[in-house]
Amino acid sequence: MELEVDVAGLLKLYGVKVESDGADVLENLIDYLRAISSICNIHVVWMLNLKQFLTEEQVEQLYEFCFYEKIHLINLEGQKNYTLKQEKCVIIDKDLCVIDTSLN
Repeated sequence: MELEVDVAGLLKLYGVKVESDGADVLENLIDYLRAISSICNIHVVWMLNLKQFLTEEQVEQLYEFCFYEKIHLINLEGQKNYTLKQEKCVIIDKDLCVIDTSLN
Protein backbone atom coordinates (compact mmCIF):
# COMPACT_ATOMS: atom_id res chain seq x y z
CA MET A 1 0.00 0.00 0.00
CA GLU A 2 1.38 3.39 -1.00
CA LEU A 3 0.67 6.16 1.50
CA GLU A 4 2.00 9.11 -0.48
CA VAL A 5 -0.64 10.77 -2.63
CA ASP A 6 0.34 12.55 -5.84
CA VAL A 7 -2.05 15.53 -5.72
CA ALA A 8 -0.91 16.89 -9.09
CA GLY A 9 -1.57 13.48 -10.69
CA LEU A 10 -5.05 13.33 -9.16
CA LEU A 11 -5.88 16.81 -10.44
CA LYS A 12 -4.72 15.81 -13.93
CA LEU A 13 -6.62 12.54 -13.77
CA TYR A 14 -9.92 14.24 -12.99
CA GLY A 15 -9.32 17.21 -15.29
CA VAL A 16 -9.54 19.85 -12.56
CA LYS A 17 -9.33 23.38 -13.98
CA VAL A 18 -9.15 26.82 -12.35
CA GLU A 19 -12.43 28.70 -12.79
CA SER A 20 -12.26 32.33 -13.90
CA ASP A 21 -15.30 34.54 -13.34
CA GLY A 22 -14.47 37.22 -15.88
CA ALA A 23 -11.25 38.01 -14.04
CA ASP A 24 -8.47 39.79 -15.88
CA VAL A 25 -5.23 38.18 -17.02
CA LEU A 26 -3.29 39.22 -13.91
CA GLU A 27 -5.83 37.72 -11.50
CA ASN A 28 -5.92 34.46 -13.47
CA LEU A 29 -2.12 34.32 -13.55
CA ILE A 30 -1.86 34.93 -9.79
CA ASP A 31 -4.48 32.22 -9.11
CA TYR A 32 -2.56 29.81 -11.35
CA LEU A 33 0.79 30.59 -9.69
CA ARG A 34 -0.74 30.22 -6.23
CA ALA A 35 -2.19 26.83 -7.20
CA ILE A 36 0.98 25.37 -8.71
CA SER A 37 3.03 26.70 -5.82
CA SER A 38 0.89 25.29 -3.04
CA ILE A 39 -0.45 22.10 -4.67
CA CYS A 40 2.42 21.02 -6.91
CA ASN A 41 5.24 22.56 -4.85
CA ILE A 42 6.64 24.37 -7.91
CA HIS A 43 8.53 27.54 -7.00
CA VAL A 44 10.41 28.36 -10.21
CA VAL A 45 8.21 29.44 -13.14
CA TRP A 46 9.23 30.42 -16.67
CA MET A 47 7.05 32.92 -18.59
CA LEU A 48 7.25 33.92 -22.24
CA ASN A 49 6.58 37.52 -23.36
CA LEU A 50 4.85 38.47 -20.12
CA LYS A 51 5.18 42.20 -20.84
CA GLN A 52 3.18 41.77 -24.05
CA PHE A 53 0.06 40.90 -22.04
CA LEU A 54 0.44 42.96 -18.84
CA THR A 55 0.92 46.66 -18.20
CA GLU A 56 3.95 47.92 -16.28
CA GLU A 57 1.81 48.33 -13.13
CA GLN A 58 0.44 44.78 -13.45
CA VAL A 59 3.96 43.38 -13.85
CA GLU A 60 4.99 45.17 -10.65
CA GLN A 61 1.97 43.67 -8.84
CA LEU A 62 2.90 40.21 -10.14
CA TYR A 63 6.51 40.63 -8.97
CA GLU A 64 5.27 41.70 -5.53
CA PHE A 65 3.02 38.62 -5.32
CA CYS A 66 5.89 36.34 -6.37
CA PHE A 67 8.19 37.95 -3.79
CA TYR A 68 5.77 37.32 -0.92
CA GLU A 69 4.93 33.78 -2.09
CA LYS A 70 8.64 32.97 -2.65
CA ILE A 71 8.10 32.11 -6.33
CA HIS A 72 11.05 32.69 -8.66
CA LEU A 73 9.77 34.10 -11.95
CA ILE A 74 11.96 33.90 -15.05
CA ASN A 75 10.56 36.01 -17.87
CA LEU A 76 11.75 35.42 -21.44
CA GLU A 77 11.08 38.39 -23.72
CA GLY A 78 11.53 38.63 -27.47
CA GLN A 79 12.30 42.34 -27.19
CA LYS A 80 13.29 44.72 -24.41
CA ASN A 81 10.46 47.13 -23.59
CA TYR A 82 11.28 48.47 -20.14
CA THR A 83 13.19 47.30 -17.08
CA LEU A 84 11.78 47.53 -13.57
CA LYS A 85 13.96 47.97 -10.47
CA GLN A 86 13.09 44.42 -9.32
CA GLU A 87 14.39 42.89 -12.55
CA LYS A 88 17.78 41.66 -13.61
CA CYS A 89 17.92 41.86 -17.39
CA VAL A 90 20.25 39.65 -19.40
CA ILE A 91 20.34 39.70 -23.21
CA ILE A 92 21.44 36.63 -25.16
CA ASP A 93 22.12 37.40 -28.81
CA LYS A 94 22.01 35.08 -31.83
CA ASP A 95 25.66 34.10 -31.27
CA LEU A 96 24.78 33.09 -27.68
CA CYS A 97 26.78 36.00 -26.25
CA VAL A 98 25.49 37.05 -22.82
CA ILE A 99 25.09 40.80 -22.21
CA ASP A 100 24.32 41.69 -18.58
CA THR A 101 22.52 45.07 -18.65
CA SER A 102 22.37 45.34 -14.85
CA LEU A 103 26.02 46.44 -14.86
CA ASN A 104 25.12 49.68 -16.70
